Amino acid sequence: MEAATRGAARLKLERAVRVAIDGRSLASPGLRGWDRYTLGLIGDLNTRGVDVVLVHQRSRPPRPEHLADLSVTVEPVAAPSGLVWEQWALPQAVVRLGCDLYHAPCEHGVPLVCDVPTVLTIHSVTSHSYHELVRTGALDGPVSRYLGYDFAPDEWSLPNRYQRWQVRRANHIITPSRFCEQEVVRFLGVPASRVTVTPLGIPIELLEPIDDRAAAEAARRLGVRPPYLLFVGGFEPHKNVAGVLQVFARLRALRPGLQLVLVGTGGMPETFARSLSEHGLAHGHDVVSLVDVGSELRALYSGAACFISLSWRESFGLPALEANAHGTPAVVSHHGASRELLGEGAHFVDPCDVDSAVDVVERIVRTGERVSGAETARLKARFTWKDLGRRTVELYRRLIDES
Repeated sequence: MEAATRGAARLKLERAVRVAIDGRSLASPGLRGWDRYTLGLIGDLNTRGVDVVLVHQRSRPPRPEHLADLSVTVEPVAAPSGLVWEQWALPQAVVRLGCDLYHAPCEHGVPLVCDVPTVLTIHSVTSHSYHELVRTGALDGPVSRYLGYDFAPDEWSLPNRYQRWQVRRANHIITPSRFCEQEVVRFLGVPASRVTVTPLGIPIELLEPIDDRAAAEAARRLGVRPPYLLFVGGFEPHKNVAGVLQVFARLRALRPGLQLVLVGTGGMPETFARSLSEHGLAHGHDVVSLVDVGSELRALYSGAACFISLSWRESFGLPALEANAHGTPAVVSHHGASRELLGEGAHFVDPCDVDSAVDVVERIVRTGERVSGAETARLKARFTWKDLGRRTVELYRRLIDES
C-alpha cells in the first residue's frame, strides 16, 4: 500500500502541472512592475511545460498585446464585484478548470477557501515599511506624506484585516528580495518557512543590444536630447519624484543643457505642474514626461547619462537594475533592497540629503562614468526569468505534492 501511494505521488508530480494565475491587472494598458513579473513568469512557465490558465473578471480582460508570444488559456469568470470574484467565483473556477494550484501574482486576490494550494506574491510591504520609517524617526511624519493616505497597521479596518486574512490563507508567499522577505516576516507575521525569494529577471526585450546611433534616433523621436537623467517608475508619493525634481533643478544651475526624462506607468500627480513652476523648469523642454514607451525604453536606458531614483526604499528596484545592465550608472536610496541587488554600477545616497545626491549625479555626468562590461554581464547572468521560473516551479511542485 505504501509503495502504491509513493507511485501515485510520483505520477502526480511527473504529469504536466496546470496553474491558474490572476490576470486582472493585465487589463491596464501600462505595465507596472508586478505586471512585468506576471508576464516574465508566464513566459518561462511556457518553456517548462506548465499549463497556464489566466483567469480574470469578465469586465477586466487582459490586453491582447500583453499576451503576444505567450501560450496561455484566457478564462473570463463572471462576478458582480472584485470581492465576490476573489472569494466565490474564482475558487469554483479553479476547480472547474482542473487546476492544480492558484497563483495570485499582484499582492492580492487570494480566496480564503480554496480546494487547491495557493501562492501569493508580495512585491512590497510598502504601507508597513513607511509607517515604521516614520515611527522610528528615519523619516519625518506624517506617514500620509509618503503613502498619500493615513495608515496604522494595528487599526481594525476591513482593508487591514482582509490583507492579513489573505496572507495567512496563502499556502506560500513569494517575495523578490531578502529585504522584502524580512519585512513580510516582521510586519505581516509570516513564518520564514512559508516565504521563498525569487529575484526578478531583466526582461528579454531589454537585453537585446542597441547601437548608439539607433538609441540616439529613438531619443529624438521621443523629444529627448542628451545629456539627460532618467527616472522610470510610478508617480506615487513614496516614489519621491519631487526629490528628483529638486536634485535636477540644482543640477541645471551647474549644467544648463541637462534634461530630465520621466518615464511613468501612471497618471502624473496634480501637483506636478506646480512643482515644475516652483523650480523654474519648463515641461517638454527641461523635463520630458513619457508614458508606455515600450521597446524604446532600452534606447532611453542606453543613452542616459545617469539613472536616478530617490524613492526612500525599494523592495527590488528593477529599473535601476535595468539601467545598470545597459551600462548606465544608477543613483538610488541606501535604504531597502538596493545594496542587496546592485553592484559597482550603483551609487547609494540618503534620499533626504539633496546636496549629496547633487554631488554624486554631477560627478557621474561630468566624468561620463559608465558601468563596466564585466558588471553588466554579471547582472544579466544573475537576474534571469529562467532562474525565477525554475524556483517557482520547484515551489509549485512541492506544494502540489504536499496537498
